[in-house]
Amino acid sequence: MDCDVADLHKFPNTVTVKLQTLDRVQPIEVDIDIANQLRIVGNMIEDLGIRDEPIILPNVSSDILKIVIEFCDQYKGNKDVLLRAASPVVTLEMDDWGVSFMKRHINDLFGVILAADYLEVMALLDLCCKFIVDQVRGMKPKAIREFFRIESDWSPEEALQIMKENGWKEGEF
Repeated sequence: MDCDVADLHKFPNTVTVKLQTLDRVQPIEVDIDIANQLRIVGNMIEDLGIRDEPIILPNVSSDILKIVIEFCDQYKGNKDVLLRAASPVVTLEMDDWGVSFMKRHINDLFGVILAADYLEVMALLDLCCKFIVDQVRGMKPKAIREFFRIESDWSPEEALQIMKENGWKEGEF
């Protein structure tokens, strides 16, 4: 069903958009309200109207897109969350659902951040950043490297030398 954005009021709650991910699995069909939360998709719909063929998202996998859609579905119609994310003043408070959501998807955190940035879902990008801040707050550098799965570039001897030069105790680096 090809239709112009101006005609959407004729189809309340029935308009869907197909999204095709980089892994080329079956296109994912989403409600127009969710599609519009993905700012890049919303802009395409605004410019081109709704088409029968899927909108191609070359930088997002289907698994990550499903996570983004889950987030958008949770906050569909909640303008406060969306407007707060667009605000230059950011609070570091997260609701219980947001914390639970991030913990469930912690292994996909980097992919979700990239997708939220690419799709311009600022509320999700803010949530991911807040989650990271909460997780690493107060951690020693070694624990932060473990959290992000970053291997040290230094040999044990070089690490000892750096700790000695900076007056750090073993385990802080």
